[in-house]
Amino acid sequence: MGSIASACSSALNRPLSEQLQILLSMEATVIALLALTMVVASTVLYKAFRLPQSERSLDWRLLVPFCVTTFIGCSLGCICRYFNLVGLTSNYNALYLQTQTGSCATYAELNSTLFDAFVLLIAFYPTSVCALVFCMLCVADRLLRFNSASPSDSFLRWQNFVLFLVAAASCVMIASGISSAIFFSIGARDWAYVASMYSNSTDACSSSDPHIAVAVGNINKAFDIRSFVLWCEAAILAMLVAVFSVATHICRSRLALLYGLVSDSQALIVRQASLRISRTFISVFVCIIGRFLFSATFATSTALGPYSPHCNVCGDCQSKFFMLSQYLFLSPQIQVCRVQRMCM
Repeated sequence: MGSIASACSSALNRPLSEQLQILLSMEATVIALLALTMVVASTVLYKAFRLPQSERSLDWRLLVPFCVTTFIGCSLGCICRYFNLVGLTSNYNALYLQTQTGSCATYAELNSTLFDAFVLLIAFYPTSVCALVFCMLCVADRLLRFNSASPSDSFLRWQNFVLFLVAAASCVMIASGISSAIFFSIGARDWAYVASMYSNSTDACSSSDPHIAVAVGNINKAFDIRSFVLWCEAAILAMLVAVFSVATHICRSRLALLYGLVSDSQALIVRQASLRISRTFISVFVCIIGRFLFSATFATSTALGPYSPHCNVCGDCQSKFFMLSQYLFLSPQIQVCRVQRMCM
């Protein structure tokens, strides 16, 4: 318990100005990376449309959907990172104000701003993830089509089954995001009402105030539902690892068979193709596993650790699960790393 409390407190050990500067730098890095990806996708899409129809049909069959969904996913990702920046900035200010026992009106206004930002963040986030997942499925499809231009019926059945599972998990994730956004909106309105009640007072918030209890209850519900978003994301990422494992195995098996049937000059090309496929799998595996671990840990700690208004976020009355979720939530470095993994 002590180590988790220390990790939770470490997220707030820096001065506020330094913490906000780190947050701004991290979010700006992610937004720049997403914007660069959008530019590349737009350029490739523009070149693809300029090709004659006869040449375009010879290109990768999912190139256009890949570029379009990449652009959509990255543009929604930029929106999400902006609202995450707004929300976390208000959250840092609220937490530092709470440690100094500042006025409840200001604290409640900051919380209202925080959860208003989270309304749009959690509403756009699932769609952004689904778009980027579709892009990775396009890459997996290209690997599998490399093995056979005319896949068998059994292969198509398994492909449709995997697509159904991913689509089902994506629908649950989007629905959970919308439901969570509704409760964040209600919680933000509750905190705005608390701010209006304390507008003529400089007193700190009272944990026994029933209006604060209602606001905290709605926000806890929002985070509970948000955990379903993260669990669905973790399930989809696990399926992606399985898909790329199968695709890589099939492609390497085919290349190993071709290696013994071609000349020495062609064997070099086969080896290079095998290395490219292996590098693709390793990069996908490493990137997805890192994000899977974050999503699963964050979802579990969020669901099992509701917030208690009777002490600070890292106080003794909070559960170890809540402290863990706060450490992940208040550490922009960790969030940026897992977002970059998905975009690279």
